[in-house]
Amino acid sequence: MKNNRNQFRVDFGVKLKKIREEKGFSRPELCTILNCNRAYLSNVEAGNRMPSFNKIYIICTVLRCEITDLLPKVKDIKPNDFNCA
Repeated sequence: MKNNRNQFRVDFGVKLKKIREEKGFSRPELCTILNCNRAYLSNVEAGNRMPSFNKIYIICTVLRCEITDLLPKVKDIKPNDFNCA
């Protein structure tokens, strides 16, 4: 991850979109299941928004993936990525 606090959201969104497409879900289909609008999901996939933990859990249940599949690998994260060092 780059030294940027938003990079976590961007990485999450990229992984979500990839898994969604691999599982054969369109954005409108997933939005219907999640009870959200397409703009919201588009913003999540673009890294502009971060879903709640509850929404992430539902996404993982629907896509049949692990939460860790959506997160950056720990070895790729540096303390500076979150401005906490």
